[in-house]
Amino acid sequence: MIIILQLFQTLLDNCYSESSTVQYFTNSNQYFVTLISLNNPLCDVMPPGVQVNLTINSPLGSTVPMAVQTLDDFSYENTKTIRFLAVLPTGVTLTQVHISQLDIYTYGHIITIKMRDFLLQRSNLQLCYQRDSRAQVSRDSITVTVNPTGICANQMTLAAPGVDNFLTKIQFNLNGFLGDLDLAGFDYNVSQQTLTFNMNVQQLIVSTPFLYGELVFVSSQSGDSINFQQNIGKINLQTTVDFFTNATVGFWNNKFYLNFEYNNALYPQYLKTIGYLTTVKLGILLNNTVHQFSLIYDQAITQGQTLEIRCDQQNLETISICSQLVRGQKFDDINVDVLSEDTDGSLKSLYKITPQAISTCWTKAAGTVHNTRWLRLTLFQNGKCEFGDAVFLIKNNANEQLRLEAEFNNDLVRIEFSSTHPSFFAQDEYILTMELGGNSYQIVVDDVRRIRFDYTLMIACVFGGSFLILSCYISITGIIFSIKFMRSQKRRRQTK
Repeated sequence: MIIILQLFQTLLDNCYSESSTVQYFTNSNQYFVTLISLNNPLCDVMPPGVQVNLTINSPLGSTVPMAVQTLDDFSYENTKTIRFLAVLPTGVTLTQVHISQLDIYTYGHIITIKMRDFLLQRSNLQLCYQRDSRAQVSRDSITVTVNPTGICANQMTLAAPGVDNFLTKIQFNLNGFLGDLDLAGFDYNVSQQTLTFNMNVQQLIVSTPFLYGELVFVSSQSGDSINFQQNIGKINLQTTVDFFTNATVGFWNNKFYLNFEYNNALYPQYLKTIGYLTTVKLGILLNNTVHQFSLIYDQAITQGQTLEIRCDQQNLETISICSQLVRGQKFDDINVDVLSEDTDGSLKSLYKITPQAISTCWTKAAGTVHNTRWLRLTLFQNGKCEFGDAVFLIKNNANEQLRLEAEFNNDLVRIEFSSTHPSFFAQDEYILTMELGGNSYQIVVDDVRRIRFDYTLMIACVFGGSFLILSCYISITGIIFSIKFMRSQKRRRQTK
């Protein structure tokens, strides 16, 4: 059929990469083609309704039939995968493939892709769900939301007479702590699944900065027990669900600077979760070692507020490593816990947030305000930024801002801002931002000294000093004159 059609078809070249792959799943007898587009606009002519054929060239020859599929929703821009069902006859076992050819065609056009990458997947269960899964953790349960891909329908059925492939167990693994799901009512064929595991994990979530979760499926397939895991893309732990929407952390000045954003509509509900004692903990994972630093903060967090975790206020055994982490500005993972307890020590609320690290070119900054007219900054570079022409912006607590253009290079250790408005430099804290090469870098300047020249005092000192010098001069001159006069009088007496 294709040979006859090709006489009337236009061949579209360079539509997909030959790195596109074919996977064969033995358990479900399916081909799964992953297409890597070359983004060729000439290939957009393909309509939604197409015929797709997959030819497998293997040592088995003609015993491996051509797989045929009709698509009604094909899109060159959006179609990334094509699935073929029931592809091999009973008794045929595919173990080796030389090359595969995929033809996507209509009466007017044809796309042909030759693929050398063929993957034999003995268990297709790793692709049962999309990668956008998420888990909401509370103190006594975990609720997981997952979206099935649809390719595991045979393996995700429940046990029934005459069914060879069925689920025997679903568990949630939270940092090694396992909980079982009640399989009653489980249905893989719904568009979105919500799975609730009754697990008392309060002690674990309080003591563990970083949470890692996965779904564990146990399936019986023709008498064989097969286990597979589905990693959870996001683990959400907030007593007021989805209250905190974003957080950032800066590593400067021997401190960690935390800034929070949240859903204003949920703020009254959040206020009800604040207990007698609230602790903010920053967890840093580096080289498989977890470090944790804390701040006691017994107030409600407000929008855009910055909290400082100071290294010099940590335990004696952690002060040094805290300072090293601030200076090094390196981590493999980072987490913030906002934990609130009642007077009896019971947990009232817990929020786990993954902050974004603020890009910076410095480890420390200090400032000196001279006579309320200009500010000199001393900057300590971290050696991680490219050099070039930059724009520097400095903002005070009143959201007033000054701008300066300068070249950022290895020699730039001081920078000066001036203003005719003394109020600008009346603040105790500033934020310095550098725009360079389309990127933004930031540091907080909160070590600010003030030097003020008192001109009245200076004039008084000059006048007083001048008067003193003049007085000394007059006194010395008088003494000299007196001595000369006395000597002259003495000589007169001697001559008489």
